[in-house]
Amino acid sequence: SSGINAEYGGPVGYVWYGKLEKWLPGTGGLTIAKKLLLDEVAWGPLFAATVFYVLPLVETGNKDFALQELKQKFLPAWLGSAGFWMVLQSINFKFLPLQYRMPYMMAMSFVYDTGLAIYRYQY
Repeated sequence: SSGINAEYGGPVGYVWYGKLEKWLPGTGGLTIAKKLLLDEVAWGPLFAATVFYVLPLVETGNKDFALQELKQKFLPAWLGSAGFWMVLQSINFKFLPLQYRMPYMMAMSFVYDTGLAIYRYQY
């Protein structure tokens, strides 16, 4: 999943977080809550679906296996990621200028991706 973050997450995230800041400028509590909600509803499921459907499909070539992985692991992983990222994103949205948000996200994603890989391959 780190490869996905590097190839997909970085460029898409750069655009996404720029748009998010344009739609919801500022660092007030309500604004941050709205950013967190949009981020978890739009970005989180898209990334989780990529990890739990696309990666197994590419690895095995088996659509049924990939769909089973998605059905079995998507919801627990997405809910777990919401807890992890909400804390980190709160810091991100409150204290970091826009130009530092993606480097911060990419650094934090190494920790997240490690946990996600362990979850994906052990369960």
